[in-house]
Amino acid sequence: MISSSTVVAQKTPPVEKLVDFARANYGTLILQKNGTIKNNLKLISGDNVREGRSTLKFIRKPKLSEDLVILELDLPDTKFTMGFDGEKTWALNNGEKTELTPELAAAFRSSYAHSYEALLRYKEDGSKIEYVDTKKIATLEIDIIDLTMADGTKTRYEVSRRSGRVLYLEYETKPATPDGKPIKYRLHYKDFKVVQNTNIIPYTTVVYENDVIVEERTVIEAAFGIQLEEKLFKPNAPAEQTEEKKEATPTKP
Repeated sequence: MISSSTVVAQKTPPVEKLVDFARANYGTLILQKNGTIKNNLKLISGDNVREGRSTLKFIRKPKLSEDLVILELDLPDTKFTMGFDGEKTWALNNGEKTELTPELAAAFRSSYAHSYEALLRYKEDGSKIEYVDTKKIATLEIDIIDLTMADGTKTRYEVSRRSGRVLYLEYETKPATPDGKPIKYRLHYKDFKVVQNTNIIPYTTVVYENDVIVEERTVIEAAFGIQLEEKLFKPNAPAEQTEEKKEATPTKP
C-alpha cells in the first residue's frame, strides 16, 4: 500500500526545479541592480496602531549580505532611518546620528537577510535548499522549503506550486544579549502585482512576531533600474544626495 506522503513525494519535482520555477515567476525582479519601494505602514502594538510611510532603497551586490540598504520610517512623531553601507549598520533619528541597540540592529539586518529574495538568490549566495514537505489547502499545493545560508542562517519558505510565489516565510532571531530571548517571525506575502511590465512583487506584507501581528505594509510606489549613488548609503550623505535620480517611471497601484 502506498501512503499519501509517498504519492506527494513522487509528484514533487526536485527542490532546485521548484525554486527555478519561482525565480522565473518573479519576472526580471532579481536582475534589477537597484530600486526604491515606498509603502503605507502600520506598526501594531496591542490596540495601539501607528501609521506612517516606509521607504526601502537598495543597491544589489553579488551576494545579498553585501547589498547596500536604507530603510526610512516616516512616522507622525519622528523620522527614523537605518542603513547598511557595505561595512556597518548605522541609524539617524530626525536627521541626527544615533546608536542602534543590539536588538534593533540585529532585527534590521535579519529582516533583509530573511526575505523572499534570499530564496530567489540562493545560487548566488551559496545557500543550500532542502525540500521539507508539501501541504494542501483546498486545491492549493504549497511546497515547504528550508534555506540555509553560508553563515548558518535558516529560513523556511512556503511556496505556491501553481504560481511559484512565496506566500509565507518563517525565521527565528538569536538573542542579541545574554539575557534576551529568540523571536519568531512569520511573514505573509499577498496581492502580487506587476511593476514596470517585467517585475512581480507582493504589494501587501503582514509581519507576525511570536504569532502576533506587529506590522503591515502596502506598496504605494515601486521603481527599479533607477540611478542610485553608493554614497547615498553612507550615514553622512549630504542632504542634496538623499533623493535618487529617477531614470524609470515608478509604478503605482
